[in-house]
Amino acid sequence: DGHDGIIKIVAEKNTKIILGGVCACHLATELISQISMAVLAKMTIHDFARMIQPHPTYSEALGEAVRMVDKNSIYML
Repeated sequence: DGHDGIIKIVAEKNTKIILGGVCACHLATELISQISMAVLAKMTIHDFARMIQPHPTYSEALGEAVRMVDKNSIYML
């Protein structure tokens, strides 16, 4: 949609538990709460990837970010 940005998810290497993340993008304030929830729930990247991220929304970028860890993203190459 013409907005540039970056989303970074930080996860523990062996367990894949999400430790945190950064959103420097359009509507980051809407997205960061999902990362906070994942940290508090001690979710793995695989748990997060299974969450529903509606299309088309900015939140689906979070799902793409965690899927990129295993090279399973839908939209990114």
